[in-house]
Amino acid sequence: MQRRDGDELVDPDFVKAIGHPVRVEILTECCLAPICVSEYRIKRKSSHGRQAIEHHFSVLVECGAIEEVDSRRKRGGRARYYAATARAIFSEEDFDRLPPAVRGSLSASTFSTLWERIQESLVAGTVDSHAERHLTWTPLELDREGFLTVISWLDEIFHRLKPTEAEAKARMDASGEKPMHITIGMMGFESPPPIRDHRVKA
Repeated sequence: MQRRDGDELVDPDFVKAIGHPVRVEILTECCLAPICVSEYRIKRKSSHGRQAIEHHFSVLVECGAIEEVDSRRKRGGRARYYAATARAIFSEEDFDRLPPAVRGSLSASTFSTLWERIQESLVAGTVDSHAERHLTWTPLELDREGFLTVISWLDEIFHRLKPTEAEAKARMDASGEKPMHITIGMMGFESPPPIRDHRVKA
């Protein structure tokens, strides 16, 4: 799934890929590491039947969002492992073209999967294993220009992440150092006003 020019319609395959919360969860797992259907069902404690999960995997393959990267014998059968093919990057215009229900579902799934990563890190004790970690959230009152400025800073950081990962991989290949598994969560969004407003009025 590649980024599209602003004059083009949103790729229907992308809409189909993210059109179901289970498929968003599968995509998330495939971005972390290759996974098979049975591993997904165990990891997610899914209440969906194997056939339903296999269907969602198949849809993602058809959409070009994931691909088979390995196949192993497992319990008399063959387990197929899938990985994400590419991370979709969409402009503000792209996101605005998505149906409202799809936008809401995508945002909810993004928050949900990020929270799962946070919970896993808290349980594993890795969140505070380095004093240099960054963990903040800051409520602000901005005009639209200020909001867009902050979002542009977040976008800039996002676009630096993959090149930084590639540079780190080259250093680790040379040094033999083991990778640190890092989660970067960036968010910037309008929130409802606080119920309490105790500011002194002039």
